[in-house]
Amino acid sequence: MINAIPGRDLHRFCWLHDDEIGSLSPEWNYLVGITTSVSSPAVVHFTNGGPWFGDEYADVAFGDEWIAHRREWLAATSIVRGRPSTLEPIKANGGEGYAAYLR
Repeated sequence: MINAIPGRDLHRFCWLHDDEIGSLSPEWNYLVGITTSVSSPAVVHFTNGGPWFGDEYADVAFGDEWIAHRREWLAATSIVRGRPSTLEPIKANGGEGYAAYLR
């Protein structure tokens, strides 16, 4: 089913009735900048933007962790592909962010 249904329908749980959808505890639905009752979330959702947007969101909660995990992923990906990678700041479409470059 996952490969046959558009992402928008998966996100809306279209195959379920409303009474079949439960709630998530705050540590599994932590919204950066919104949730205040959790000190150690299991999942972090950058609802209003994340560290990949550059300076505007550079100091967002858990942004340092996101960047560190991305760098680890890029390093692991480049090793698997046999090509080194770098994470470079960029400006595009009126905004700033980061781009991964494989060499």
